[in-house]
Amino acid sequence: MKRILRTKTLLIVTVVSLLLISLTACTGGSSLEVSAEWEIVTEGLAFNRGTIAVPPGEQIVIQLKNSDNYTHYFGVYRTEGSEQAMAGPTELPANTSKEFSFTAPEETGVYYFRDHTYPTKMNGVMIVSDKDEVEIN
Repeated sequence: MKRILRTKTLLIVTVVSLLLISLTACTGGSSLEVSAEWEIVTEGLAFNRGTIAVPPGEQIVIQLKNSDNYTHYFGVYRTEGSEQAMAGPTELPANTSKEFSFTAPEETGVYYFRDHTYPTKMNGVMIVSDKDEVEIN
């Protein structure tokens, strides 16, 4: 059962990656630098960025800043609908900042970050890439 789930997950990640590449080729997207350090700010129940790109297997440090009057719970997930976080979720009280660090997956591909409390409003994509930069829309 786990093997079937893992195979389906790999297939989904591959399809999503190919779709992102195809869309970028069609729309003339921009590039995003791959980095182990990022800042993500919450404001108005939204993140300031929808995509980050990180190197595989590296220690990733995200400076989280909550500008909302609500507590948020930031986490990184293997798939968009995963309930089990790969990293976090970490509590980020209203109007505070926090350093969030974790080790990026060794496997390149598309992963997801989101707020556990507002997952449909506050979410984004984490691309794990062994390139210096990635193409995005």
